[in-house]
Amino acid sequence: MRQAKPRMPDPETRQTILQAIDVADVPITAATLGKRPGIGTGARVKSLLAEDVASGRVFNWGKSAYWNLDPETVARQRVLEVVGRECLSLSDLKRSVCAATPKLTTQTVQSAIKKLIVEQRLLHKETKGSNVSGIIDLKHPEPYLQRKIAAVLKSVGIERSASRIAALLATEIESPAASASPSPNVHDVAEQIFVAMNRVAFAPGTTVTFHILRQQPEVAHIPKSIFDEAALLLQKERRALLNPHGYAGSISVQEKEQLVTDGLGNYYVSIYAR
Repeated sequence: MRQAKPRMPDPETRQTILQAIDVADVPITAATLGKRPGIGTGARVKSLLAEDVASGRVFNWGKSAYWNLDPETVARQRVLEVVGRECLSLSDLKRSVCAATPKLTTQTVQSAIKKLIVEQRLLHKETKGSNVSGIIDLKHPEPYLQRKIAAVLKSVGIERSASRIAALLATEIESPAASASPSPNVHDVAEQIFVAMNRVAFAPGTTVTFHILRQQPEVAHIPKSIFDEAALLLQKERRALLNPHGYAGSISVQEKEQLVTDGLGNYYVSIYAR
C-alpha cells in the first residue's frame, strides 16, 4: 500500500504559498499551488489562504486563482496604459485590456473605466460617424489629438505622418532651472519607503509589492532610479528583504517598470521588513 506523501505544517505551507504568489507574474490557481511538494491539494491552499484573502493580503481572481494584486487596481492600471498609447472605442478598449491580462473579467474592466470617467480622468467621446471617437485620458490626450489633427488635415487634403504629428505634440524640453533642481536623497527616500511599507503592511513582516508601494503619496513622485536605489539600500542595510521576480526575462518592458532592479539583470517584485 502506497504511503501518502508527508505534508508540511500549516504555517510553513502558508508561507510557501504566499511566496509563490508574491513572485508569480500572473494570478495562480489553487490547483497549481497544491501540486507543489508538501502542500497536497488545492482545497488545502484555499483553506490556508482564507484569512489572507479576508485581510486583503492576497486577492481572489475568481475560479480559485490568487495573486497579490487587486483585480480592480490591475484593471485600472491596464486601462490607463492602453489609453495612454491609443484612442479606442469602449468595446475595443475592454477587449484590449482583457487580452493583455486574460484573467481580468470584462465586468472588472468596465467598472474601472466607469470609475475613471466619474473621477474625470477619462472622457468617453462618442461622435456618430467619426473616426476620432473613443476613450480619452485627459492627462495624456496625445493619442486622441494625433488622430484628430490627422483627420482635420486630411479633410483639407493634407497628409502628415503619425510621427510628425506626435513631434508637434511632444512636451517641451525642460528649462535649465527645472532640470537643475536637486535629486531626492537616496537615504531620505529609503526612510520614506520604510515608513510607507510598514503602514501598508497588514502585520509586521508582511510582504508589500512595489506596485502598491509606488502608489503611496510619500514616494509616488520619486524617480524610478532613485526609488530602486533606495529599496536596494534597505536590503543592504538589512532593514528589509526584497523578493526576486522568478520570470522577469519573459515579461514586457512595461511590466518590468513596476519592479525594482539593480541594473545587473535582477528584478524584485516586493519587499518586507526584517
